[in-house]
Parts: sequence; C-alpha cells; structure tokens
Amino acid sequence: MDANQNSLKLTFLRQNYVRQAVFVASLFAVFTAAIQWTPFGRIFAELHYSTLAIYFLMAAALTVALFRHDQIEHLKSDLARRSGNEVELSHDALCANSIITHTDPNGTVIWVNDKFQKTFGYKRNEIVGSSIARIYPQGPKNRTFQEIRNCLMNGHVWFGHSEEIRADGSSIFVEGKIIPIHDEDGQLIRAVSIRTDQSRFEHVRGIKDLFDHLQDEIYIYDSDSLQMVYANLKATECAGWNSAHLGNYTIIDAHDQMSEAAFRVHTAPLVAGQKDSVSINVKRGDTFGEISTRLHHSKNGRVMFMSIVRDTTARVREQAVSY
Repeated sequence: MDANQNSLKLTFLRQNYVRQAVFVASLFAVFTAAIQWTPFGRIFAELHYSTLAIYFLMAAALTVALFRHDQIEHLKSDLARRSGNEVELSHDALCANSIITHTDPNGTVIWVNDKFQKTFGYKRNEIVGSSIARIYPQGPKNRTFQEIRNCLMNGHVWFGHSEEIRADGSSIFVEGKIIPIHDEDGQLIRAVSIRTDQSRFEHVRGIKDLFDHLQDEIYIYDSDSLQMVYANLKATECAGWNSAHLGNYTIIDAHDQMSEAAFRVHTAPLVAGQKDSVSINVKRGDTFGEISTRLHHSKNGRVMFMSIVRDTTARVREQAVSY
C-alpha cells in the first residue's frame, strides 16, 4: 500500500467516527425498546431512560474513538515512514546524478555529496568549512558568485550557467540551480546547490554565442510544424519577437507578408531531395535581403529547416547605380 492509499484510508477511518456513533445510538434505541417487553423491564423501569441512553452512548463512542485513534495513529506513523522513505529515495537518486552542495547563509560549505568530490577533486574534509567562493574564478569577486549571493539574500532561486574551478585549477562548466532555505521567520538558514557538468557541451555554447552575434539573421525551425527552435539576436530583433517565448512563433510569423502555402512550394525541392538549398530575394520596407534555406537532419532524427537572411541592400543599390 503506497502513501496515497494510506491517506485515503486515514480519511475513510475519520469519516467512520460519525457513522459508527449513529449506529451505536440506533442500536441502543432498539435495545431499550426491546427490554420493555422482557422480565428485565422492571429492573430498568426505575432508571431514567434518557440518562441511561446518554451514558451508554458516551461509553460506546469513547470505546470506538479509542479504537479508531489507535488505528489512525498507526496509519499516520506508517504514512510518515513511507513518505520519509520516498524522500530518501528521491534524495539518493538526485545525489547519484547531480553535484550537490549545502552552504550556510555566509556561503560556507557545510556538506557536499560524493559526486561533488569526484567532479571537483576535493575530499569532503577539504571543502567543508571553507567558502564556496573558492570554486569560482577570482573567488568572491566573481560576477556570477556575487549575482548568486544577491539572488539568495533576496529570497530568490538562482538558475544559470557558470564557469567554475576544480581542485587542480582546471575549468568546469556547469548548469546550476541554487535554492534558498528559510526558517519560519523568513531568515535564510541554508542554500542547496544542484549542479550538472555541462563541459562536454561547452563547444556547442561557443557556436551558439557565435551565431547569436552574427549580423545575418539565422532561423532554425521544425520542417513539419514550422515552429521555431532557434533564432539569433539579429533575427529576433528584425522579427520583433521576444526570445523568451520563441517556441510560440513559427517562421511564418517572421514577416506579415509570408504565406505558408508559398513557403511550402518554395521549400518542396529540399523536402524531395532535389536541391541542397533554395534561395529567394526579398524586399522589406526600404531594405533588401537574400534568404537561403537548407534542410538539416539532427542526430535524434528530427528534420529542421535553417534559413539565413543576408542584407543585400548595399549591393542592390550599387547595381542600380551602375545601370
């Protein structure tokens, strides 16, 4: 029986209090009516039936309450034990896959898991008692470290990427979530950090940073739904999109004159495997551009379009002058 089943049973037992009390009262009413027609009736005749009923009902209810109380306490204990086991299992699973650290309000390390020791190269007794700032480049002056401290002191969870330093001085790139823990008065008493090693993906981040700052517009989107997967800074600026909600857009939203039907016809040679790329010249307001689109097959089997929009305004105007 799991914790949810125990909770339901606990609720059911509590509801039975009222039902059983009503049953006892009904039983007593039948009993008092029956004894009037037996030889015992004269014995009870001298007693006041209402008083007797109250005493009998109170005794029966107390008996039932005590019995059910024991059952409920047993279930509560069992529920707490099972919940504790589930929390422990969740914690063990998290520790097995993530780098966990606990720090006090001053940023002093009070506990690290085995994966931290393995990943950063510190023994537990070497890092516990020292400032967590030691794993950041430039220590307490590190911008990310200061950002995290300000975030925690304001009661907010910090999430992001950061470069950190192993015991041997080498760099490690991690994705981290740092959660402030408060007491009943709202005071920070501890911070729990959950990190994952992202070093093997750092070269991908480097490529993304390069794409982000190109002057050409880059759009990557699903070949079926046309839903956006990536757009660099220039693309989001020209399209007027909020990068935080990129998944809400399709490539058709990039310009108000775009038509899905015309787009499908334009990219049909790519889908059919007849061409490696297709291009089209466009005019947007006072500017001109060339859109080159290719089909990309990712390793996970997803098929995506990648369109690059290059500003050709200067070239078009030069050609117009030459004629």
